Amino acid sequence: MICDLPIAYPDELLYSLCARYSERMQYPSARGVIRDLFGSEEIIVTVGFPGYLGNLVSNLSPGHHYTVDNMIDNHTLLPFYAPFLPSDRLNQIRQKLEVGKGRAISLQIGLGGDISPLRWLRFCSHCVADDRQRFEECYWHRIHQLPGIDLCPIHNMNLLNSHARMQDTRARYEFLAAEKIVSNQELSMVEPSNRYREMLLKISQEASWLLQNHDFSAVSAFSIRERYLALLADRSLATHGGKIYASKLLQAFKHYYPIDLLKYLHCDLNASSE
Repeated sequence: MICDLPIAYPDELLYSLCARYSERMQYPSARGVIRDLFGSEEIIVTVGFPGYLGNLVSNLSPGHHYTVDNMIDNHTLLPFYAPFLPSDRLNQIRQKLEVGKGRAISLQIGLGGDISPLRWLRFCSHCVADDRQRFEECYWHRIHQLPGIDLCPIHNMNLLNSHARMQDTRARYEFLAAEKIVSNQELSMVEPSNRYREMLLKISQEASWLLQNHDFSAVSAFSIRERYLALLADRSLATHGGKIYASKLLQAFKHYYPIDLLKYLHCDLNASSE
């Protein structure tokens, strides 16, 4: 039974929470942490979609406030993708996070293709400073670990790579705490400029909103499509009956999202494709 799981910080990854627990308890072996938290030494550490959450909750001491749903909604990356998944598939994924492995979930969500997975856990230097002032330690934020997000939505600062790998075959049973990884030297790294900073910041802020809002029960692929059609019709890019003026939409889309920005986001546009 776990008696001293730390209180989670705002937007903290469950991975980060487990890493802080491991540091606090000073386990002699990484697998010992896995065993006590999840009930088996063979469970592989996963950053964004940790499995066997039911085991973790049942191993906590009486009086704790954690639930499986709370962990999924507030401390995994699933809420970012949830509004765009069919309800039956979303329920299957939530079930897997509770009783199964989390590593295969990326395929069910639709990750892959041209969007490369992140290689390193990332951080915002200003968030690190704020966290250390407020909590006396820093931690891994969920929003910083999303693909396509390069700016901190709070500080408008470039996210920096740590030297902790997202998927490390050499440390697949180890939780790495941000406070142990992020050095003071890294906080002074010079940040590259980006001429699309305002647009990238907007994307980051919208992603943060998705992470913080969990009730999408009324959202479906059909309702999202109908909303898009209504917005296009308001801009004379479609009829109210649902016919889309494809060439006008393509022109407007390329005007708003420059081609090199789409390439930067790994969302290249093939204008000749149907």
